[in-house]
Amino acid sequence: KAWAKASFRMWDRHDGTHQFEGVIPEAQADKLRAAVEHLAAPRRDHLTSQPTTDRMGRGFAELADRITSETLMGSNPVAIVTIDETTLTGRLKAATLSTGTRISAGEARLTACKSDLIPAVLGSNSVPLDLGRKSRLFTHHQKLALALRDRGCAMPGCDRPPQWCEAHHLTPWEHGGRTDVQDGVLLCAHHHREVHRIGWKLRRADDGIVEFRHPHHTDWRRNERFRT
Repeated sequence: KAWAKASFRMWDRHDGTHQFEGVIPEAQADKLRAAVEHLAAPRRDHLTSQPTTDRMGRGFAELADRITSETLMGSNPVAIVTIDETTLTGRLKAATLSTGTRISAGEARLTACKSDLIPAVLGSNSVPLDLGRKSRLFTHHQKLALALRDRGCAMPGCDRPPQWCEAHHLTPWEHGGRTDVQDGVLLCAHHHREVHRIGWKLRRADDGIVEFRHPHHTDWRRNERFRT
């Protein structure tokens, strides 16, 4: 009954913050409270004098940061930050999350310090992106490469970000497809099911963009994000 009552919603306050409310089962609430209280524990510095609600809020935000770092493209990442060298070395410039949210240069540099960084050129010997037929499932680094390239679900009309997506073989693995980045594309869970259920045709165009054709249509289409 407690699980049936679970709910969550979050909205943008348009001042650099978000507000949320929700209901979760008691057991999960205890786990969440313990984690936040651990991160919000008073320290022997200027933060000690902060009200409990302020410390708990910062603890909750830190928990979100830690979850992001630990799950980044391992299963379903919260967000991916694209940081160019100018931003990373200190000039005032915004970075962009995979969700489209803009963050400050300082926040981008903080993310760089707290997360494992993978070189922009992902094809080094230490980060193999082409597995051929040796493995059916795409790896952590392959999913990162797909996220940086596709920027979300590639299906025309879809705006789902990378963290809501799954890696799909353009040529089905069981039909000889290779687990290579070139033969992969990101699809959200809904469109991944639709591609298999309806039998959408997929191809990579000459400019490298994946195009889609409904089995009952003749025209090939691509996601509008690739037209700019």
